[in-house]
Amino acid sequence: MGRRIAAVAAALVALGFGWVLWTLHGVFEAERQAADAAVDARRRVLDRHAAHGFERRLADGLAARRGDIERAHTDPLAPIDGLYSRVGGRVRVPAAPRAVSSPLPTTASFEALLDPRHRPAAQGPWGERLTLRGALIDAVAVDEPAQIEAAMRRFLGHRLRHVLSPEREIPSTLAVMTWFAEAADADPRLLRAALFDGFEGADGGVEGLQRSLLRHRAVFTAAEFDRLAAAALALSAHGEVPRAAFEAALDPPPPPPVPADPGAPQLIDDGRWYVAPVAADRVDGVRIDADAERAALEDEMRRGALLGPDERLLFDPRAPVPVAVHSPDWVERPARARATWRLKVALLWSCALLALAVVGLVLLDVRRRRRFVELKNDFIAAVSHELRTPLAAIRLMAETLERRVADVPRARDYPARIVREVDGLGFLVENLLSFNRIDKGRWVARRRPLALSEVIGSIRDSVEAAFERAVTWQTTGLEARVDADPALIELLVANLVRNAIQHSQGPLTLELAAEARGGRVVLRVADDGPGIPAEARRHIFEPFYRGPARTSRGSGLGLALGQRIARLHGGRLVVVRTGAEGTVFEVDLPAAPGESEAR
Repeated sequence: MGRRIAAVAAALVALGFGWVLWTLHGVFEAERQAADAAVDARRRVLDRHAAHGFERRLADGLAARRGDIERAHTDPLAPIDGLYSRVGGRVRVPAAPRAVSSPLPTTASFEALLDPRHRPAAQGPWGERLTLRGALIDAVAVDEPAQIEAAMRRFLGHRLRHVLSPEREIPSTLAVMTWFAEAADADPRLLRAALFDGFEGADGGVEGLQRSLLRHRAVFTAAEFDRLAAAALALSAHGEVPRAAFEAALDPPPPPPVPADPGAPQLIDDGRWYVAPVAADRVDGVRIDADAERAALEDEMRRGALLGPDERLLFDPRAPVPVAVHSPDWVERPARARATWRLKVALLWSCALLALAVVGLVLLDVRRRRRFVELKNDFIAAVSHELRTPLAAIRLMAETLERRVADVPRARDYPARIVREVDGLGFLVENLLSFNRIDKGRWVARRRPLALSEVIGSIRDSVEAAFERAVTWQTTGLEARVDADPALIELLVANLVRNAIQHSQGPLTLELAAEARGGRVVLRVADDGPGIPAEARRHIFEPFYRGPARTSRGSGLGLALGQRIARLHGGRLVVVRTGAEGTVFEVDLPAAPGESEAR
C-alpha cells in the first residue's frame, strides 16, 4: 500500500512538474513569437509608409510637371526632355515625326522660290503672295534698305491677313526670309518675329516659322523637312534668333516603353520613368531620378524618427513594392529572440532533468529506506516469533521449578521472578509481532460486542502479577460495551497501563473510566505519575521512540501500537493532559449495537 501511495505521489508530482515545464515552454515560445511579430509589424508599417511616401513624391513630381506637359501639347518649342503624354493612343509628347508617303510639289516650289529669275503667276491670295515676293526681290536687287524693309513688311502683313496652306506658307516664307536676310541692313526684329515670336494683328496672329514648321512636320517628306529645317536654322543663326529649342525639337528623344493600358500609376523602364493615367484616354509621365527620390524620402523619414541611424531605404523597380526599409533589426532582433529562447528552453529542460534526477534519487532513497524498514520488521518478526517457543518453555520450566522448590525457603522466590521476567519479555514480543502485523495490514480486526470490564479484569490480573508495585485501581462505567476485537483492545489498554506503571516510582493510582458519547465509547486512562517530559511529547506516538528519562524501559512501540489499534477501529488515541499531576489518555472506540439506546 505504501509503495502504491509513493508511486501515485511521484506520478502526480511528475505530472504537475511536467505541466509547469510545458506552460513555461509555451510562455517562452509566445515571447519569441511576439518578438518576431513585433519586428514583422514594424517592418510592414515602415515598408508601407515608405511605399506611400515614394508614390506620393512621384505623384507630386508628376503634378508639378503637369504645366510643362500641357505647354508641350500646344507649343512645339516647349521643353520636352523627361516628359511624356499620350492621348487617344497617339504619343503627343515627345511628338514622333511622321513622313508623307509621296512627295508634294512644295519641294520644287521652295527650290524655285529661292531663284530670283523664277516669277510664277497665280490667282487669289497665293498670286498676291507671289507678287509681293517679286517686289521684295526687286528691292534687294537695287539695294535700297527702305524699299527692302517696306516690301518685307507688306509681305508679312499679307501673311498675317491671309494664312495659306502649310505646304505653301512655310516654303514661300522661308524663301522670302532668306532674300531678306541677305540684305545688308535687314531688321533683326523682323527676323526674330517671323522665325520665333510670330506676329499679332487685328485679324489674328501668326506663329513663328520654327513653331509652324514643327507643328506641320507631317506635311513634308523627311528630305524636304530637313531642307526646310536647315534653312530655318541658317536664318535663325543669321539673325541671332533663339534656336536651341528648335534644334532639340528637330530630333526628339524616343518615347519610353509605356504599356498600352497602364491602369494605375507605375514605374517603367527599370524605374527611370513614372507614368499615370490622368483620363480615360490619356496617360502622362515624367522621367525620375529614383536614387534622388529614395534619398529624399529616406531623409524625410529619418527626420520624422521613423528610421534609425543604421537603417536605410532600398529601391527595386521590379519588386511589387519598389522601396523597402533595410534595417539590421530585421535579422538581429529575431536572432537575439531565438538565442534567448534557446537559452531559456535549455535552462528549463536542464531544471527538468535535474528535478527528475532529484526525484529519482529521492525515490531510490525512499525505496532503500522502505526496504531497510521491511528488513528490520521482518527481522523483528522472525526474532519475536522464534522467541515465543523458548519463552514458553522457560515459563513452563519456571512453574515446574516453583512447585518443586516450594519447600526451599532460599529459592522460593526465584521461579516467580523468572515467570515475571518471562511474562514481560513475552509482552514485548507480542507488541513487536502485533505492530508488525498491523503495520503491514495483515491483521484484520474481528469485531464483536465486548464489555470493557472483561478487558480490564484480564489486564488487571496480568499487570499485578508482572509488577511488584502498589497500584490502586479506580474504575467507572466499565460496563460499557464496544464493537471491537478483544485481543487488540486488550493489547491497547495493557500498553497504556504498563506505560503508566513503568514510568512511575512508588505507589500509583490508576483511573479507568468509560463514557458513551453519541454512538462512541470513550475510555479514559489516567494516572498520577510524573507526566511526560516536554521534549518527548511530540514523539510519543512514533514507533520505537523511548523517552529521555533513565527509567525509560520497553521497546518504544506501546503508544504507537495503541494508536494504530484505535485507527483500525475507526477511532483515535490522544493525550488529554500531562504534567506533574499525572497523564490522561483517551481512546475513542465504536459502541456496540444498541449501546447508545441502552444508555
